[in-house]
Amino acid sequence: MTSTVASRFTTLLAVFLISTPYGEVEADPSKDLLQKITSPCSEVRFLKGIRADLQQRLDNSYQQLNDLIDDAALLKLAAATYRTTKQAAQYQALEALALARLAEHKEGLKGRRKAWQNAIQVIDTRMGHLTLLAVTDLLSTTPPSGTATSAAESSYLTEGSAGACTVSIPASPPKADTCPDAPDEAILDGAAQHLDTYKTLTLVHDDQLKRPELKIKAIAKGDVAGDPSTRKNAHICGTFVNPGSVTSAVGVHTVTPTQPDHKTDATVKFTTTTSTDDCAQLSSNDTKNLLQTTDKVAAAICHGARQKPTAGKKVTTTTLAALTTDPNMQQIAIALQPDKYPPNKEVEDKKQAVKSLLGDSDTTVSELFLKTVRANPVSYKIAGTDTSEPLRSLASGSKVGQAAATLYTKYAKQGAVCSPATAETGKAALKCSEKTKKDECHEPCEWKGTEKDGKCETKGGEEGVKAENDGKATNTTGSNSFVIHKAPLLLAFSLLALIF
Repeated sequence: MTSTVASRFTTLLAVFLISTPYGEVEADPSKDLLQKITSPCSEVRFLKGIRADLQQRLDNSYQQLNDLIDDAALLKLAAATYRTTKQAAQYQALEALALARLAEHKEGLKGRRKAWQNAIQVIDTRMGHLTLLAVTDLLSTTPPSGTATSAAESSYLTEGSAGACTVSIPASPPKADTCPDAPDEAILDGAAQHLDTYKTLTLVHDDQLKRPELKIKAIAKGDVAGDPSTRKNAHICGTFVNPGSVTSAVGVHTVTPTQPDHKTDATVKFTTTTSTDDCAQLSSNDTKNLLQTTDKVAAAICHGARQKPTAGKKVTTTTLAALTTDPNMQQIAIALQPDKYPPNKEVEDKKQAVKSLLGDSDTTVSELFLKTVRANPVSYKIAGTDTSEPLRSLASGSKVGQAAATLYTKYAKQGAVCSPATAETGKAALKCSEKTKKDECHEPCEWKGTEKDGKCETKGGEEGVKAENDGKATNTTGSNSFVIHKAPLLLAFSLLALIF
């Protein structure tokens, strides 16, 4: 009685656990999918789904790289149209950030690209093996054909023999790729959905790729006991009118390839253990092997699946508020404002450095800085050839380099004629002696004395400044100044960064 009650309680408990969220047991869709792999055809379908996913990751990453290049080029051209003013500093900051993001994306793509390409190469080789198995019948028993004839193969004969026996075994003809598991194609196409959950894979067993052992059944009559009377001429060598009259003969009955012990292997390790996500080791030579066994295929796919694509965020689509938290933008903004943030001092509020340079609105860079300039045509002439195109078109074309060079030359000359302060305010720049506050006393001036009783003087004396200014324009603005040197063609660095 007690055992019956206990048994019923156990049954009810099991039903309760299965029917409640606490004990709900759902079928693993990845395992259901792997059970559909029963032949070379179905594995090819499985591998095609994974290959398409890896190729899409690779294509998307290259497209993001192209987008970042166009982004950097657009900001480069926009920056080239401004002289040494605060606005020029803003454009150069955005351009520098675009180059930083381009470099980061390129560096990350190196490792990801290698893993994806290796996996695709291994999959392609493996599918070649499986296609050969699917369309060529190598494992069926093949009966001899034609008529067996004697042949003068003296190396096989002893004195007095009539000749060697030659029997033709027909080749296995290619056949149409008929997949018995065609109804499961839709399921197998979704193989890539489970790349994060696979622990083992089911693949066509390696035995299927081995050369089969041939079992040849022979018949003989004469000194060796045997009765060829039921054989046909196609199998027997000898001198006779019909098989029943043969007194001495040897022949081939059948040639049978051995069948592999296993069609599929459901224990191929995708990860080193079922409790980890680590992939098996894969050497560089493994991807180049002509024969890709199940363990190499699984390891290559695992390494490729672990490389996740990252979004290359364009600067132009980023809001100014988001830029204030970007570590690269913070460093760039600090570097462009040396008067506010001296290089030898730490900066506590790095967000403020970005705010003071760009602002912190929820407006995107494109809307605030490029809405008008992108559509404006840029006109220039090089070696007698006129060009006039919108900035957006130039940024994504082959003329971006020459356009940037022309714009830099044009606006650099304007900057040399008119000082930055005059260009921005319409007023002449203050002399050092006219500046009464310490925070207004910038290069090439220096503050002498205490903050309260000191004064602003020309650094190095009047003659030193005169000699210095004879060779170049002064980069001094008011209290809101930015030190902007003639920018090199940073686009060249963008192009160099692509060589990897």
